[in-house]
Amino acid sequence: MSAGNTPPQKNLADARPETQSSQVHYLTEVLTYLGDRDHAFARSLAGQYLNGRPLSRKQWGWVTILNDRASRRAPYALVEHLCNNMW
Repeated sequence: MSAGNTPPQKNLADARPETQSSQVHYLTEVLTYLGDRDHAFARSLAGQYLNGRPLSRKQWGWVTILNDRASRRAPYALVEHLCNNMW
């Protein structure tokens, strides 16, 4: 297939969940692609949010960082599916 016939690639690295709820949901879907320490921290953040306790601005920054880390390790098809179906 020539370069002119290839479908355009989505830039999933720039995709971000739009709501806090979708950010946490995304994080729970990609937890398995994080290292042990990041996995434990992500579970703690998600658990806090899902139990009705608000996250601080600094914690929301970590949700974004952890989502980015997991997205780089997760299979492309999973990330694409989540991006297409969550926001």
